[in-house]
Amino acid sequence: MGTGFLVRRTKILTNRHVLEKLRERKQELGLPEAQDSLPFV
Repeated sequence: MGTGFLVRRTKILTNRHVLEKLRERKQELGLPEAQDSLPFV
């Protein structure tokens, strides 16, 4: 999907296209807008 940097325990720094892809994927899965999940590998 993209890259990001963990700045603080609850903050990430990433690019707009990553967030847009995340929003698209959330809609595909039927997840609520208020629910975010970002797995870090």
